[in-house]
Amino acid sequence: ARASAAKALGFIGNIEAVPALLGHLDDPNSTVRLRVVRALMQTGDARAAKPLARLLSAEADPEVREEIAAALGTQGLAGPDAVSACIRALDDSARAVRSNAARSLGRLASPRAAPHLVKALGDSYWSVRRDAENSIVNLGPKAVPSLIEALEARVAALAGKEAAVYVPSGTMGNQLALRAHTEPGDQLVCHADAHIHRGAYVNMIDETIRYGLHPDPVPARLKSLQMRINESSPEPG
Repeated sequence: ARASAAKALGFIGNIEAVPALLGHLDDPNSTVRLRVVRALMQTGDARAAKPLARLLSAEADPEVREEIAAALGTQGLAGPDAVSACIRALDDSARAVRSNAARSLGRLASPRAAPHLVKALGDSYWSVRRDAENSIVNLGPKAVPSLIEALEARVAALAGKEAAVYVPSGTMGNQLALRAHTEPGDQLVCHADAHIHRGAYVNMIDETIRYGLHPDPVPARLKSLQMRINESSPEPG
């Protein structure tokens, strides 16, 4: 009877029923709690936001947690408490809860969720990864810093390095590489058609000169380039 009453109140959607519904969030029957959560979601009353956010971590029944995670992303229940609760729910033991939490975070559109959604891209279930990816798209530019950090960490791991840095163009990457491997005054031996010397990167050689390197382009094949490098290398001892 209690479950049926909660269901009916949800269909009616009268906010006057919210206090009574909130009083049954700790009902001993999980079916009643489930119907209460759905009813509160249908009313969209902001008074339910904090109680539902608290219950998401404390609720024992995964089906009820799943419903709460979905409810917190609806209009009226959104807010800082909902964001925090859904972020925690991304580590829930139930796949469906993690999926709903990821979806809700996309609707809540809080920049705080970005790094946690990026982490969820590594979830063991494809459905959670899909929902996290869609929510990252919904966040738009807000998610870019977290995506860059994840990319840098991934590249560093693949290269066996302590860290990596992302730059938005190959030109910038080439300049950073030159500075990392040379010192002002060094001779730069490169092919005459190398990107750092010609083509779309024609301005790059000016940067190289300003940095203090001395370009030595070789208009020849790899063998001649190797010979020039050997000639430019200091004598041992």
